[in-house]
Amino acid sequence: MNSTEQLLCGNCDNPIEEHFNYCPNCGEKINRLTNEESIILKNLPKQFKYIARHNNLKGDLYIFTTKPYMWEDFFRSNGHQMPFNQFRHIFKGIKKGDYLDIREVENGKEM
Repeated sequence: MNSTEQLLCGNCDNPIEEHFNYCPNCGEKINRLTNEESIILKNLPKQFKYIARHNNLKGDLYIFTTKPYMWEDFFRSNGHQMPFNQFRHIFKGIKKGDYLDIREVENGKEM
């Protein structure tokens, strides 16, 4: 999101500050993904359940089969992980140090 775009609540169209997770007006969870990003995640192999952005300088993007946890500046997990840096330039709603449960996207919670 560039500085000229205003993030709006999808439920009540109330302007939202970028760091908010919920609309202060109606309580709706704020969608951090574009339609294109949601489509990419829905088409991943089903074993990948999480996407995360490392807290390193480049903000590397990874997908995980199990819930990731932060260790120093990097996410780790007890399952498999795979670099997803071909999409690092998008998924701007996933900030450094954040992760997202892909199953929420599949269930329509992030759409």
